[in-house]
Amino acid sequence: MYIVMNKMQCLPEFADKFEELFKTRAHAIDHMEGFKNMWVLKSENNPMEYIVSTLWESEEHFKNWIHSPEFLEGHQRGFAFMANLPEKPLVSTIEKYKVIAQ
Repeated sequence: MYIVMNKMQCLPEFADKFEELFKTRAHAIDHMEGFKNMWVLKSENNPMEYIVSTLWESEEHFKNWIHSPEFLEGHQRGFAFMANLPEKPLVSTIEKYKVIAQ
């Protein structure tokens, strides 16, 4: 198993839009081979911090996702929204983990 965590810091004025985009997501990832689950988490300590965590069968399955047309489909609304803004509404850091025990 392989876990990818996208940790994002969102500017306060964009938090509602950010959450709306995830709540109304395209679900394109759901049909990818090797995809197991996704969680969108909001920090209780820092309300502008979010983590999108995805669970995959393998690193290869994740790489197939990020190079797929479905990846673009799943992100196009967010990319379009951010393209029209004078400043970047969030900063993102990706962390990847191999599951070594359950």
